[in-house]
Amino acid sequence: MAAMLIGIELQVRRIEEPCLRHVHGAAWQEYAARTGRFVPGLGRLR
Repeated sequence: MAAMLIGIELQVRRIEEPCLRHVHGAAWQEYAARTGRFVPGLGRLR
């Protein structure tokens, strides 16, 4: 279970977030600063 959670976290941080940042730019960065990665309010980007 721990390995699966670590794998998902790495996938999101290394692949999905850079892609979203590239495609959507500042709008995505503002959204990520307001919301959480997996749970609302937790894991916000700065």
